[in-house]
Amino acid sequence: MKKILVIIIALTGVLLARAYDYPFIVFQNTDGTTTTLSVESLTISVADGQLTVANGEGTCSLPLSSLSKMYFSQTGGQTSISELLVADADGQVTVYTVGGRQMGTYASVEKAKSALRPGLYIIKGRNRTLKITIK
Repeated sequence: MKKILVIIIALTGVLLARAYDYPFIVFQNTDGTTTTLSVESLTISVADGQLTVANGEGTCSLPLSSLSKMYFSQTGGQTSISELLVADADGQVTVYTVGGRQMGTYASVEKAKSALRPGLYIIKGRNRTLKITIK
């Protein structure tokens, strides 16, 4: 009986020691959009209702009230910090489906996100183009 218990404990220890190395962290908003960031040099802080995330690409603040979940991922995602900052500063954006059909022109990325139905879109600003998923 002791041998079986020792073997089970040893196997459990081996399984727990085999943790995955996730290179990305994903923040999902209540509207279904996601922001995926590299975890290299990542720092996260919370103050005044804002989640502030910083890594080698830059710094980004996300309102806590709009976050629905946060998780680690093996694959990169739709938006990096630098793309998010540039897109937010661009002002007017044009939205396309992945098939190339133009969905419209909006005053900002946020207005486009609130007007679009769930799906995958390409948002083109003055300086950047980014892909977003709205769920």
